[in-house]
Amino acid sequence: MPSKPKRLQDFASDLETAVNAVLPSPENKYKKVSVFAFHWENDTMGVETLEMELLEVFKSVYNYSTDRFVIPTKSPRFSLASEINSWSGQHAGKDTVRIYIYSGHAGPSGSSSSAWHLAGESSSWGQLVGPTVDWRVVRVPVEDLEGDICYIFDYCSAGSVAMHDGPETIAAIGWEEAAGARFETSFTRALVNTLRELNGRHETLAAIYARLFRDAFKSQVAAVPVHVPKRGAPSITFAPCSDISRPVTRRMATGLHHSTDYRVLLSVHIRGHINEADLEHNNLPSGVKIESVFRGFGIILFTVPVEMWTMLSAEDSSFRFLAHVT
Repeated sequence: MPSKPKRLQDFASDLETAVNAVLPSPENKYKKVSVFAFHWENDTMGVETLEMELLEVFKSVYNYSTDRFVIPTKSPRFSLASEINSWSGQHAGKDTVRIYIYSGHAGPSGSSSSAWHLAGESSSWGQLVGPTVDWRVVRVPVEDLEGDICYIFDYCSAGSVAMHDGPETIAAIGWEEAAGARFETSFTRALVNTLRELNGRHETLAAIYARLFRDAFKSQVAAVPVHVPKRGAPSITFAPCSDISRPVTRRMATGLHHSTDYRVLLSVHIRGHINEADLEHNNLPSGVKIESVFRGFGIILFTVPVEMWTMLSAEDSSFRFLAHVT
């Protein structure tokens, strides 16, 4: 898709919008946050241990309501659909968040595929074995209900859970890719460790993702996770439910301004002539670093923190991803 140039002031405004989307909400607007985790009866990887550990963090640190469901091998689609629809109906509503967590096997699926199958077993070649459930059928009534939704999916092609204009998602790996099988270097292990380190500090999912991304090599995560924001919405803030009535200080998300490692190099196509005075006058947000300006072509190369990059609109053709840099 050819790039569509934008005005310099719109460039600055887009960056400011991305920054604001990463910041924790000024007030904890959620009256209730509920978590629903599910895995298979015929699970061969032993995901239950980490699943329970993650739920314990949400319950003890964040005071979220937590529930678990084991998908049976007999009539799995009916059973999962019935359970998840019933649970969702009970926990949906204004000023609520529902978090759905899946751990298990999944088949390959691209971002435009019409089906994405989950299963409890797979062959040594990565092919699903035994009963399966098409998540893209199950999810439809779930997403129709009132309230915000967050998906946390850990396993192969986990990014496939993110649909166009769907709920905010953090996943172990992107589309048609394989995640690691070792629990000690898994996405869920890294997420549990990160949430424990935060210890209830108010943080958005985008900022949590940025921490996971930056820590990927330190924690030896088998694959780099992905974050897909909900279009046009700020990132969901994770905060203890006991802090409902406590105003939240509007601060920069952890590491947003001061991190110099693992930034993202982007380009933007600007309409008209560019000069240094214009850049200074438009007050680009702190954390944005101009790397180079090609005035004759209206191109600016710049770097931003990971969490700011992930909240920029993926549909804006004036921006181009170039590389992750250090």
